[in-house]
Amino acid sequence: MSFARVDGFSFAVIGDWGRGGTYHQREIGMLLQRQNISFVISTGDNFYPSGISSTYDENVLQWEDVYRPRVPWYLVLGNHDYRGDVNAQTELTHVYENWNMPRRFYDAVLGDAHFFFIDTTPWVSGVDVDVQVKWLTDVMGSSNALKKYVVGHHPLWTCGYHHKRDDTTVLRSVLVPLLQKTGAVYLSGHDHNLQHIMKEGVQTFISGAGAYTYDVHKCDGLVWGAGNWPGFLLVEGSTYTFMNRNGPMYTAHL
Repeated sequence: MSFARVDGFSFAVIGDWGRGGTYHQREIGMLLQRQNISFVISTGDNFYPSGISSTYDENVLQWEDVYRPRVPWYLVLGNHDYRGDVNAQTELTHVYENWNMPRRFYDAVLGDAHFFFIDTTPWVSGVDVDVQVKWLTDVMGSSNALKKYVVGHHPLWTCGYHHKRDDTTVLRSVLVPLLQKTGAVYLSGHDHNLQHIMKEGVQTFISGAGAYTYDVHKCDGLVWGAGNWPGFLLVEGSTYTFMNRNGPMYTAHL
């Protein structure tokens, strides 16, 4: 069952942004506010360095202050969020009108697309994810949406700092066949840069440059990547554009 519906199909994807307005986060926040979008997808690490301790944590106010959210945000948890109280972040759904993360993993029909938001930290830390896997397999298998997206924090593959540093074997073993079968696009963060990777017939975009960034190196599957400036991914229909303060950096048409 879907969580919410909105009209239109234009959205931004931003990740690894919770830096209290530092590392150009505020500048990127202002750029995000100027976009004509229906909603925002967050790929996790919403609050550095250690998530939040409760719904009253003062770090939550940074989200309002930096982004002044006027459209819905749909969020997933990152590894840094797990250093705090992850339940507090899901409870924010009942506190803020535009904060949407009702559970650690959930789905939403937005426009003409079906989004599947997953909680990847347990997958890479060796925690039992059988319940999440069954849920994802069932809900994706029953979806008849024209477009499908899976959103998680950890990338399937990356050409950034985390290349071969995280064990994503379980994540790939489940997601790659599902993505191949359904044609869904995978959106993630974790590495603090912007990347478009196409591998094993799967299209993936890494948008983890919401604040602090670092370099991308060449590796298998990399179509395009940049880590020299913060930014985010803008999706308009079948057009995917990485944006920074100077405008479009790269555009793909899928």
